[in-house]
Amino acid sequence: MKRSTVFIAVVSVILLVVILVCYGLKRNSINVQNQENWKFGDWNEPKSVSVDKVKPIAPVKPTTPEKPLVEPTEPKSQILASSYEEALSLSKEKHKRVLVFFHASWCSPCKQMEEKVFTESNVKDAMLSFVFLTLDVDKEKELCQKYNINSIPSFVIIDEEEEICDKSSGYKDAKTYTKWLEKFSS
Repeated sequence: MKRSTVFIAVVSVILLVVILVCYGLKRNSINVQNQENWKFGDWNEPKSVSVDKVKPIAPVKPTTPEKPLVEPTEPKSQILASSYEEALSLSKEKHKRVLVFFHASWCSPCKQMEEKVFTESNVKDAMLSFVFLTLDVDKEKELCQKYNINSIPSFVIIDEEEEICDKSSGYKDAKTYTKWLEKFSS
């Protein structure tokens, strides 16, 4: 098809829609006796309208239900523990596994995990299934020995009884980390 033919077809359709809309507006307008004052294309108010001749409009009932169909729920939030003992206690109380993140302040891949991976929405959602604990390897040497942490960043998933479910180390992108977490979501 030529461009001019397509252009004419599009303009014709637009013109048809405008005419139908205007006709619909005219048919659905308030019934006023002096309709001769209303001319097609004249968008000004009529010169004289008697309030007596306008039909009253019935009050409209609200269509929204008084009570929402679905009760709003509180947004889920990450369960954070500030110590190993608190993590175990919360794990037993909430019946969730503990996700321990071993890191150090001087560790560049650890910082990248915190800034790039832990901030992703799919990672946050996956981490909701765990009690999350961050441990600095320079301060928690005993726990590093207990879980045989040889490199950082390292991640250990433990159950309520302190049994290791899985262990992983090294930087992981959001997709890989999420897949790993989802294997152990409760």
